[in-house]
Amino acid sequence: MPGYEIRNRRLALGLSQSELSDKAGVPQSTICTIETTTRNAKMKTLNALGKVLGFRVVIEWK
Repeated sequence: MPGYEIRNRRLALGLSQSELSDKAGVPQSTICTIETTTRNAKMKTLNALGKVLGFRVVIEWK
């Protein structure tokens, strides 16, 4: 679940949702939604968050 990993990494880096929002250019409300629900996020959003948090987004077809 990406939201769980995003939240854990954000907290490990000592960032608030607002700070992550500013650094990634993603609305804070979107970060909140990703972290607290199972809704799918757009790839563009995940890539922006990944750049700040040190994640690489990978798509695997099965």
